[in-house]
Amino acid sequence: MRRLRNLILTLAILGLALVPSALALKIDPAPPPAGFVGVPYNFLFKPEAGQGCSPYTFKFLAGALPSGLSISSGGTMSGTPTTVGDYTFYVEMASCQGNLTQRQFTVKITERFVIDSSPLPDASINAPYTANLVAKGGTPTGWSLVSGALPAGVTLSPTGVVSGTPTASGEFNFRVRATSANGTDETSFKLFVSAPLVLTGPKVDAKEPLSLNWKVGSIVNWGVKANGGKGPYAFTSTTLPTGITLNPDGSIVGEAGQAGTTKVTFTVTDVNGATDTLEVSITFKALLTFSTTARPPVGKVGKLFRWKLPVTGASKTKLFLASGKFPPGLELDEATGTLSGTPLQPGGYRVKFWVFGDPGTQLFKSYTIRINA
Repeated sequence: MRRLRNLILTLAILGLALVPSALALKIDPAPPPAGFVGVPYNFLFKPEAGQGCSPYTFKFLAGALPSGLSISSGGTMSGTPTTVGDYTFYVEMASCQGNLTQRQFTVKITERFVIDSSPLPDASINAPYTANLVAKGGTPTGWSLVSGALPAGVTLSPTGVVSGTPTASGEFNFRVRATSANGTDETSFKLFVSAPLVLTGPKVDAKEPLSLNWKVGSIVNWGVKANGGKGPYAFTSTTLPTGITLNPDGSIVGEAGQAGTTKVTFTVTDVNGATDTLEVSITFKALLTFSTTARPPVGKVGKLFRWKLPVTGASKTKLFLASGKFPPGLELDEATGTLSGTPLQPGGYRVKFWVFGDPGTQLFKSYTIRINA
């Protein structure tokens, strides 16, 4: 009988010892880590070791959670913070027996440490250059080059200053890293180094004004080009010969319909507003033309007469013909346009001369040839 009483007493004592442990309930006080705006956040609330019984359920009880975050029934606080601030709130936890406990927590949300990726200003070859790299969400404690290459003559300092005198033109791509107490960040940059803007024709070293010559009716396909500066380029010009146009890429095309010389100024403007010009003299030569001033000499009966028709032009082929009252004793060389011979009769002879060239060009003009006795 005594043994039974001792057993019951022992079980009672053990029962009294177990009850407080089963009923005790506390949330682990480990504080949630700080978060950053725009960076996904995840933290798990849990009970202190040996407290209560599972399953445990959690919920937000009071206060203010960071905007963008929520707490699941399993105790996970997650989301993406959207606003900077210090947020204090209460979390409630329930055990499998329905026992409840609460604890206060505070989460600090700050700006994410990030390098400002705004484009760097352009540099000019052989000219001093300085640009400061900056970061947000913390104070950088160091800057370094991760990959790529800066222009020759330019370096990145530990304080984030890109400086030097570039000795090569072109576009240079590189990646930098910045460190701070709030973490590290990397981003890529481009630095464009421009050479002086120069407008030229196909022959870069040709002297101005450039002299261009074409035949009337020939197809024109020429153009200016830009070197240096920074594209895209815009090309303009003063008035071009009739029938000729300037394309956006700087080429001029078309077919000239009339002879003459036109002085043209071409201008290029780069994306930064820099300009350069090129002076060009464009001449379209007539295929055939009669002189407006030359007149035939006065001949004399019995004396040698010789006169070459005053025809010029770019046509390589010429054929001469004549019609009308022809002076006796004179003949026209159809290949050279030379009228020659020994006149036989005096008088005034009105002759119409024709000249044919390529491609299918023809002109005519009438002259009065006088032969004295």
